Parts: sequence; C-alpha cells; structure tokens
Amino acid sequence: MKEFQADKLGFLKRCADEYGDTFCFKAGPLRIVVVNGLDDIRKILIDDAVNYKKSKLTKDVFGRIMGDGLLVSDGEKHKRQRKLAQP
Repeated sequence: MKEFQADKLGFLKRCADEYGDTFCFKAGPLRIVVVNGLDDIRKILIDDAVNYKKSKLTKDVFGRIMGDGLLVSDGEKHKRQRKLAQP
C-alpha cells in the first residue's frame, strides 16, 4: 500500500508492465482487480455492465479516491456518465 499511495500511476504502470493487462493486488482487506485491455474494459463497462456491480465497499473506497464518476457508478447513472464521456 505504501508504494501505491506514494505513486499511484507509477505503481499501476509497473504492475501492468510486469503482469499484463489484467492483474490484482491487495489493499488492506480489499482485493483490487485492474483491467487495462480495451476489449475487456468494453465488455465490463458496456457489453456486460449489468453483470458487473460494484460493492458498497468498493464504491466507498474508490469514491473517496476517484469521486462518484464513471468507474464507481452503476445502472442508469453509469449510462448517463458514459454517454457524456463519449466523443
């Protein structure tokens, strides 16, 4: 966690370089799964979004870090935010 807190993007980049497009790490009691592959991201966020609900704990933790944005929201709110983010 110290490495992640000190340099979030650097930590995630190093993990992606070492482990590939999909990897996980522990953050205290949480298991964080990071997905970087465009096809996998599309599947999770768009094609099969109804199958990927965020837990309350995930929303609370990431909401504090990233706000109540696209990566934290579900359902209709997620759809609205996704449409706003599209070019």
